Amino acid sequence: MEGYGCEPVFALAYYRNVYQSAGNEGKMTLAYVSPFFQKALDNLNLSEEVRKAIIDKVIESGTCKNILELPENVRNTFVVSAEVTPEEHIMTQAAIQAFVDNSISKTCNFPEGATKEDVAKVYMMGWETGCKGLTVYVTGSRQEVVLETKSTKEQKEGKETAGFVNKEILLTDKDRPSEEVTIRRGYKLSGSTYKMITPQGKAFITINKNMEGRPLEVFLNVGKAGSDVAALAEGLGRLLSGWLRMPQYSLEVVREIIVQLAGIGGSKSIGFGKNRVSSLPDAVAKVLAEEFGFTVKENGTKNPEESAESTEVTEARDEEKTSLPHSFSNTDMCPECGNYTLVLEEGCAKCYQCGFSRC
Repeated sequence: MEGYGCEPVFALAYYRNVYQSAGNEGKMTLAYVSPFFQKALDNLNLSEEVRKAIIDKVIESGTCKNILELPENVRNTFVVSAEVTPEEHIMTQAAIQAFVDNSISKTCNFPEGATKEDVAKVYMMGWETGCKGLTVYVTGSRQEVVLETKSTKEQKEGKETAGFVNKEILLTDKDRPSEEVTIRRGYKLSGSTYKMITPQGKAFITINKNMEGRPLEVFLNVGKAGSDVAALAEGLGRLLSGWLRMPQYSLEVVREIIVQLAGIGGSKSIGFGKNRVSSLPDAVAKVLAEEFGFTVKENGTKNPEESAESTEVTEARDEEKTSLPHSFSNTDMCPECGNYTLVLEEGCAKCYQCGFSRC
């Protein structure tokens, strides 16, 4: 029979959710039907219509226990994890653990609605029978899981959409502004792209200007596409671009942006002295200061002072960038602890700092 070590088969048919990248909420869903079960159906010489009806029922619930069209010996053979009682899960693990020095892994499956007392009873039973480790999963207790049956998936989606009303905001002519709120972007803009090393990884910050030299856009490219870091960077760039395209623009607007962003820090920083970058917003402030001839004071204050010459990018900064570990580009921000230690492994994103897992 098919299985996973000492684990019983999760279901005869289920969906596997595979995340494409760390922090990516979009996922690929793969359908699976047990080939052994399909082979058993072939050996029963059932009609194609009956066979299809049985497969549809199995896809719905993941089990063949209540399909009366199947012989009893088939129903008793193809047992899935949800049909094994919690006590039977523990006894199976204990029987194998007795002959293994290291701790073995085994999941004890509970049906939806299990109580704290039920879970506590199983943990005590595992301790009493000599199990060295125990994992408990209650059906429906997690929003995102790697494996789930069709009925569980549909039930979860039903809860998400229950009570949701799609509302559309309509503007009448009198509600619309009489003039442009922001300056329109021209067909062609010119600009500069700066490469900065930040605590969130290597960032490319682009500042685009029109023919008169007025800045209209700020683009931030950092992290993998679809990651939380990339989303935050895009949001910051859009806000800055909208601010710069306001009709009442002057160089004081850039000064104010630098004042607000400079010195913002997080859990870690990169570099030393004037090359120190404490966050992605701080990196943007340094780029804007260099582009428009401002100097950010090194005494920790955020007030920029106009400088006769723009600050030059030193070779020391470039050397510092090349010495950073490459692993920065492969991690994302953990939504639980906020550290950039979320890594995609085995189809699921997990945090090595706090243990958070999307699965």
